[in-house]
Amino acid sequence: MAVSLVAIIVMLPFALDREPPESDSSSRATGTGGSPATDESAPATATPARTSTPADVDAAEVLVIGDVDTGGFSAGSVGWPAVVEERLRGVELTVATTGNAGYVTTEAESDATFPELLEVADLDGVDVVVLFGSRFDAAGIADEVNLAAGVAIGALAERAPSAELVVVGPAWPAGAAPAGVRNNRDVLRSAAQTAGAVFIDPLADGWLSDAPGLLGPDGMHLTAAADAYLADRMEPLIRSALDA
Repeated sequence: MAVSLVAIIVMLPFALDREPPESDSSSRATGTGGSPATDESAPATATPARTSTPADVDAAEVLVIGDVDTGGFSAGSVGWPAVVEERLRGVELTVATTGNAGYVTTEAESDATFPELLEVADLDGVDVVVLFGSRFDAAGIADEVNLAAGVAIGALAERAPSAELVVVGPAWPAGAAPAGVRNNRDVLRSAAQTAGAVFIDPLADGWLSDAPGLLGPDGMHLTAAADAYLADRMEPLIRSALDA
């Protein structure tokens, strides 16, 4: 089954105390001809061919909500979900990403947050929902992040009560994460555990910290090599959720 990559809002510049590169590019791609978000200087790159699923086999449905770490930023990046789907036969991943935004933080009122992406997502038949991020939520707003995460998780429980939820906290690719990121991580863990969802802590597990070469020259966004790196960590989480 072909991967369906839906980039709803991309390249929304905001990242704690750091300035992301300027970009107004956006894309909406479906099927094997789609391409991830790239910076303005990077050419669009076609998504590689997918392993097809036999027509008589119902594909498991996985919805992924995330930021640019999921959607892909660098030239040549397809995003980690595309890599995972290549590995998981009979699984279809649908992706909604929102650039440099998060559960609360956006640059403009028109930008989509994670809860807003989830609100408009098609949850019909979804088996697993993965929420990944966000390191782009600002410092000093842990209470707001907690509320937004609770709203998103609660809405998911109402709309897709049989879906397994995996909440993956923010990863930090540039040394020790700032206190604001850690505080936001803490409230995301609390919201996930309150709802009985699986919570994964990339900060505690050292995601990206053991591979400095995955950070791009801008000091903020990941390189295309991060697709496989993150897929290596996300694949077992998705497998486990599908088996639950």
